[in-house]
Amino acid sequence: MTKYLSWLRRSWLTIGYLVVFWVLGIASGTVGNRMISDGSTLSPLWAFFQDIGTGVPALHDGHWWSLLTSMFYADGVWNYITVTVVYLALVLPAERALGTWRTGALLLGSQLIGALAGSAIIDWTKDNLDWSFNLSQWNDLTPTAGAVGVGLAWSATCTPLWRRRIRLTTGVGVGMLLLYLGGVPDVVRVCAAFAGLALGVLLVHRPPQLNLQRSSISETRVLLALIVAATALGPILAAFSSDSFGLLFNTKFVFWPEPATVTDFNDVCPDPNVVSAECLRIVADIRSHGLGQSFLSLLPVILSLVVAEGLRRGRRLALRAGILLQLGLSILSLWSLNYIDFSELVSDPSAPLSLRVEAAVAQVVLVLQGLIIAILLIANRHAFRVSTPRPVYRQLLTWIGVAGLISVGGYLGIGYAVRTQFMPTPSLWDLVKDLPTRFIPPGYLYGVKPTVWPDRPVAYFLYNWTGVLPWAILLIGGLLTYTRFALHREDDDLHRVRELLRSGGGSPFAHMVTWEGNTYWFSPDGKAAIAYRTGSGVALTVGEPIGEPQARRDAIGQFAEFCRGRGLVPCFYSVTDTLGPQFDQQGWKLLQVAEETSLQLATLAFTGKKWQDIRTALNKAGKQGITAEWISYPSAPLSIVDQIRAISEEWVVDKAIPEMGFTLGSLRELDDPEVRCLIAVDGDRTVHGVTSWMPVYSGGQIVGWTLDFMRRRTTGFIGVMEFLIASAALQFKEDGVEWLSLSGAPLARVDRSAEGVQATALQKMLDRVGAVMEPLYGFRSLLAFKAKFQPLYQPIYLTYPESVALPSIGTAVTNAYLPSMSIRERINLLKVMASKAGKNKGPAKKPVSKKPAPAQPPEVPAARTPQSQPEDSKSS
Repeated sequence: MTKYLSWLRRSWLTIGYLVVFWVLGIASGTVGNRMISDGSTLSPLWAFFQDIGTGVPALHDGHWWSLLTSMFYADGVWNYITVTVVYLALVLPAERALGTWRTGALLLGSQLIGALAGSAIIDWTKDNLDWSFNLSQWNDLTPTAGAVGVGLAWSATCTPLWRRRIRLTTGVGVGMLLLYLGGVPDVVRVCAAFAGLALGVLLVHRPPQLNLQRSSISETRVLLALIVAATALGPILAAFSSDSFGLLFNTKFVFWPEPATVTDFNDVCPDPNVVSAECLRIVADIRSHGLGQSFLSLLPVILSLVVAEGLRRGRRLALRAGILLQLGLSILSLWSLNYIDFSELVSDPSAPLSLRVEAAVAQVVLVLQGLIIAILLIANRHAFRVSTPRPVYRQLLTWIGVAGLISVGGYLGIGYAVRTQFMPTPSLWDLVKDLPTRFIPPGYLYGVKPTVWPDRPVAYFLYNWTGVLPWAILLIGGLLTYTRFALHREDDDLHRVRELLRSGGGSPFAHMVTWEGNTYWFSPDGKAAIAYRTGSGVALTVGEPIGEPQARRDAIGQFAEFCRGRGLVPCFYSVTDTLGPQFDQQGWKLLQVAEETSLQLATLAFTGKKWQDIRTALNKAGKQGITAEWISYPSAPLSIVDQIRAISEEWVVDKAIPEMGFTLGSLRELDDPEVRCLIAVDGDRTVHGVTSWMPVYSGGQIVGWTLDFMRRRTTGFIGVMEFLIASAALQFKEDGVEWLSLSGAPLARVDRSAEGVQATALQKMLDRVGAVMEPLYGFRSLLAFKAKFQPLYQPIYLTYPESVALPSIGTAVTNAYLPSMSIRERINLLKVMASKAGKNKGPAKKPVSKKPAPAQPPEVPAARTPQSQPEDSKSS
């Protein structure tokens, strides 16, 4: 009970407003009445609505109180429900984060500024715009304007992930409402949104940043999917609104043509040889009758939603379909609007200039909307690399083809058999000419003269349902391809790779071969495999071969021959000394690219002065009620997953270069049931940090775990990474695991000159690159952080057959880690590197005295590729 009372005390503004809002609505009768119903019928409470609403008439009459009274009422029960949802989604969390008084001030400030600015804009433009003139004739209710302002002001204090989510979702929402509904509340809401953004700047006491913050790949997918889905729903909002006035409100007739009858057709089209534009409009409206035609009318919206789901999942096909769909719908909508109102107004010299300008602007906006979304998709195409195997596509195309043949054959065969049920009685050729229109949404058939017309039941059925079956198969099949991808891969190469991992094993980073984007090579006897990526004429491996020990050694030469036969330069990336003799036999050269750290768990004990930081982190976590909890990311609760995503996104936007891939894990790599995640949570289920661990097998048993993903909440308790790694080590030790790898630190290494190991000129150049990259990614800081765990050190190498291939190899490695880096970003990175050249040239200071890595059997080498990103080592 105390918990609920505390919750209410922190939310009394929101709860109190909603109680007053509903009480006033029920008492006044506005819950059950719309201001305007059926498009033209005024509510019995119209006078009351005008008294409490705000707008140009109210302010001209001196009714200043309307600026506030308009926020306490809505019209109709659905609007009351919508307002409630908006307040719970935006104002409630803002109040809990900012406090009641600041939230109340933001609510009133946004409401007043939005209402005043919106009314002023309408008043100033009413003499020049017909749209503004119409809006200036009455008052309206604006209950969500203040809430929108509060949400956008609060977003300034949120993490980068939630700031972007709130602003994009809210911005797209209010923008769509303005374009498609375009009423007084929509204008006021947009003004309140800008007011909220401005108040947010004052709230955080820092000027707005003009630079675009970087998104992770997963977040980019979600945001673009949201934009596509939101723009698809705009015309539907206009179609179901009884009082829409926006620039694009006429597009609702494309998706939901007005009702018409054959009688209307006979009245408007008396002469079959003379077809006017009005006659064609009536034809299109009649075509939309029936459930099947209603489905086709909504087809563009449904297609957009299916594409949006594919974008959310990173599908390459959804990207291509989305680009074509946006461009195609823009062109088709523009064509259809030519037969509704717009083009006639633009070209009619007798029409008022304001109407002609509005019609022209609407056409431009309609085209730009689809064009901008298509450009956004093209610009972010790097985020959509997931492809569905060809057999799945072939199966889908087969089903669509069968459905198409059934539909075409049914329409032509049955249609000709019952041709007397059409008017006029068609020939077979007439039915063939009409056939394409059966598959096109009726809203896009404005301007297309009908060949035949249904007059009786069977003809009506054929007319309505012929086009539905193929489209339904396409939509359902498209959705199924999103879920079949993982299953299909498991049945093919990936299944073989996983079996080799479990039975034969590999290096500590062997699990990376299962990651997205890899191509697989299998040895002739099938006992070994290599994951690799191609680029710049190089076959860049993801670590060492996997499989049986002897087969892994033999695979090096076999893979090299495979590459040479295809004109590729073989390059093994992230390999250890374990396979050194095999590379020496091939005459290959080695270049250290990272330093791997590992712990032997059998003798692990956090005792002594060297372990003071680790013990402090464990003790502090206990005092603050923070516990370590194992989860599987794919099956974790949504609240936990969302927090992990927010923590990760906060780290991504803080970097000067994009999120790196290849051997550096991200959220995508967590989505694997074999990967274990350890999170630090407090009593309120707030996630303070997260680590992920990849299994390493030998002989069918797990012998080690490798650290991959590390992220911490910036406001979390200090030492969360030490706490999580120490907790994982203790648990693995209890489970009987032999060792634990802390992963590798790219472009960082310990100084081994005291042991007689001298760096080559090429190695020194790479050390300089690591020093230059340190401010951008902090890889050396990562290595220093791992020194707290008193690890064993082992170098990680890049191996290559000849020095002449190094430029191509360097390009391939860069593109593998940064596939989405633009040319401008590459230039900026080179400038940073050039400005820091000559500083900190040497290797990282040796954090502790080096201990030699213990000898281990070939099937369990103690190596680890550069993997974990240094965000937490820097901040912990």
